[in-house]
Amino acid sequence: MNEPWLSGEKLHKGFPLLLRKPAEINYAHLPPTLLTIVQHLERTKPNGLPEPDYNDTLADFDHEITNYISKRCGRMVLIETFGHKRSYYCYCNSKVSPEAMKQHFHNKYPLIHLEFSNHPDPGAKFIRQYAKEHF
Repeated sequence: MNEPWLSGEKLHKGFPLLLRKPAEINYAHLPPTLLTIVQHLERTKPNGLPEPDYNDTLADFDHEITNYISKRCGRMVLIETFGHKRSYYCYCNSKVSPEAMKQHFHNKYPLIHLEFSNHPDPGAKFIRQYAKEHF
Protein backbone atom coordinates (compact mmCIF):
# COMPACT_ATOMS: atom_id res chain seq x y z
CA MET A 1 0.00 0.00 0.00
CA ASN A 2 2.69 2.47 -0.96
CA GLU A 3 0.32 4.30 -3.27
CA PRO A 4 -2.00 7.05 -2.01
CA TRP A 5 -5.37 5.91 -0.72
CA LEU A 6 -8.58 7.84 -0.11
CA SER A 7 -10.73 7.20 2.91
CA GLY A 8 -14.14 8.34 3.94
CA GLU A 9 -17.07 7.79 6.23
CA LYS A 10 -20.74 8.06 5.46
CA LEU A 11 -24.04 6.83 6.82
CA HIS A 12 -25.62 3.85 5.12
CA LYS A 13 -28.98 2.60 6.37
CA GLY A 14 -28.41 4.70 9.49
CA PHE A 15 -25.04 3.14 10.36
CA PRO A 16 -21.47 4.29 9.69
CA LEU A 17 -19.79 2.97 6.55
CA LEU A 18 -16.00 3.36 6.43
CA LEU A 19 -14.35 3.21 3.03
CA ARG A 20 -10.79 3.10 1.74
CA LYS A 21 -9.71 2.87 -1.87
CA PRO A 22 -6.66 3.63 -3.97
CA ALA A 23 -6.67 7.23 -5.17
CA GLU A 24 -6.25 6.08 -8.77
CA ILE A 25 -7.80 2.97 -10.30
CA ASN A 26 -7.49 2.20 -13.99
CA TYR A 27 -10.73 0.27 -14.44
CA ALA A 28 -9.87 -0.74 -18.00
CA HIS A 29 -6.82 -2.69 -16.85
CA LEU A 30 -8.32 -4.63 -13.95
CA PRO A 31 -8.18 -8.43 -14.13
CA PRO A 32 -11.53 -10.12 -14.92
CA THR A 33 -12.31 -11.77 -11.56
CA LEU A 34 -13.66 -10.03 -8.47
CA LEU A 35 -12.42 -11.60 -5.24
CA THR A 36 -14.13 -10.63 -2.00
CA ILE A 37 -12.64 -11.39 1.39
CA VAL A 38 -14.94 -10.76 4.35
CA GLN A 39 -13.49 -10.49 7.83
CA HIS A 40 -15.94 -10.98 10.69
CA LEU A 41 -14.99 -8.46 13.36
CA GLU A 42 -14.88 -9.98 16.84
CA ARG A 43 -15.20 -6.86 18.99
CA THR A 44 -17.51 -4.16 17.73
CA LYS A 45 -19.50 -1.24 19.03
CA PRO A 46 -23.32 -1.28 18.71
CA ASN A 47 -22.99 0.72 15.47
CA GLY A 48 -21.06 -2.16 13.83
CA LEU A 49 -17.62 -0.55 13.80
CA PRO A 50 -14.69 -2.24 15.54
CA GLU A 51 -13.76 -1.13 19.02
CA PRO A 52 -10.76 1.23 18.67
CA ASP A 53 -8.26 -0.88 20.64
CA TYR A 54 -9.33 -4.03 18.78
CA ASN A 55 -9.09 -2.20 15.45
CA ASP A 56 -5.49 -1.25 16.31
CA THR A 57 -4.64 -4.95 16.70
CA LEU A 58 -5.81 -5.58 13.13
CA ALA A 59 -3.29 -3.23 11.50
CA ASP A 60 -0.72 -5.96 10.78
CA PHE A 61 -3.38 -8.20 9.25
CA ASP A 62 -4.73 -5.36 7.14
CA HIS A 63 -1.24 -4.57 5.87
CA GLU A 64 -0.53 -8.24 5.18
CA ILE A 65 -3.70 -8.84 3.20
CA THR A 66 -3.33 -5.73 1.04
CA ASN A 67 0.31 -6.56 0.29
CA TYR A 68 -0.51 -10.20 -0.43
CA ILE A 69 -3.12 -9.14 -2.98
CA SER A 70 -0.94 -6.56 -4.68
CA LYS A 71 2.12 -8.82 -4.89
CA ARG A 72 0.51 -12.16 -5.77
CA CYS A 73 -2.97 -11.70 -7.10
CA GLY A 74 -3.95 -8.47 -8.69
CA ARG A 75 -5.40 -5.17 -7.56
CA MET A 76 -7.05 -4.20 -4.29
CA VAL A 77 -9.80 -1.70 -5.12
CA LEU A 78 -11.81 -1.21 -1.94
CA ILE A 79 -11.82 -1.87 1.79
CA GLU A 80 -15.20 -1.42 3.44
CA THR A 81 -16.04 -1.60 7.14
CA PHE A 82 -19.74 -1.91 7.89
CA GLY A 83 -22.11 -3.99 9.96
CA HIS A 84 -19.57 -5.89 12.11
CA LYS A 85 -17.53 -6.85 9.03
CA ARG A 86 -14.56 -5.62 7.03
CA SER A 87 -14.66 -6.50 3.36
CA TYR A 88 -11.71 -6.44 0.99
CA TYR A 89 -12.51 -6.22 -2.72
CA CYS A 90 -9.87 -6.97 -5.31
CA TYR A 91 -9.58 -7.94 -8.92
CA CYS A 92 -7.46 -10.97 -9.64
CA ASN A 93 -6.46 -13.27 -12.41
CA SER A 94 -8.97 -16.11 -12.69
CA LYS A 95 -6.22 -18.59 -11.80
CA VAL A 96 -5.99 -17.28 -8.22
CA SER A 97 -7.14 -19.89 -5.72
CA PRO A 98 -9.33 -18.52 -2.92
CA GLU A 99 -8.76 -21.80 -1.04
CA ALA A 100 -4.98 -21.36 -1.09
CA MET A 101 -5.36 -17.79 0.14
CA LYS A 102 -7.76 -18.90 2.86
CA GLN A 103 -5.27 -21.52 4.04
CA HIS A 104 -2.41 -18.99 4.01
CA PHE A 105 -4.29 -16.49 6.17
CA HIS A 106 -5.75 -19.14 8.47
CA ASN A 107 -2.24 -20.46 9.15
CA LYS A 108 -0.89 -16.99 9.89
CA TYR A 109 -3.96 -15.50 11.64
CA PRO A 110 -5.96 -18.44 13.04
CA LEU A 111 -8.18 -16.24 15.21
CA ILE A 112 -9.41 -14.09 12.33
CA HIS A 113 -12.56 -15.49 10.70
CA LEU A 114 -12.54 -14.94 6.92
CA GLU A 115 -14.86 -15.83 4.06
CA PHE A 116 -13.66 -15.83 0.46
CA SER A 117 -15.72 -15.65 -2.71
CA ASN A 118 -14.93 -14.90 -6.30
CA HIS A 119 -16.83 -14.50 -9.53
CA PRO A 120 -16.25 -13.13 -13.03
CA ASP A 121 -16.66 -9.38 -13.33
CA PRO A 122 -15.36 -8.39 -16.76
CA GLY A 123 -15.26 -4.66 -17.21
CA ALA A 124 -15.11 -4.16 -13.43
CA LYS A 125 -18.84 -3.46 -13.22
CA PHE A 126 -18.97 -3.88 -9.45
CA ILE A 127 -16.33 -1.28 -8.54
CA ARG A 128 -17.46 1.15 -11.23
CA GLN A 129 -21.00 1.12 -9.83
CA TYR A 130 -19.79 1.24 -6.23
CA ALA A 131 -17.59 4.25 -6.98
CA LYS A 132 -20.54 6.08 -8.57
CA GLU A 133 -22.70 5.47 -5.51
CA HIS A 134 -20.18 6.09 -2.73
CA PHE A 135 -17.32 8.29 -3.94
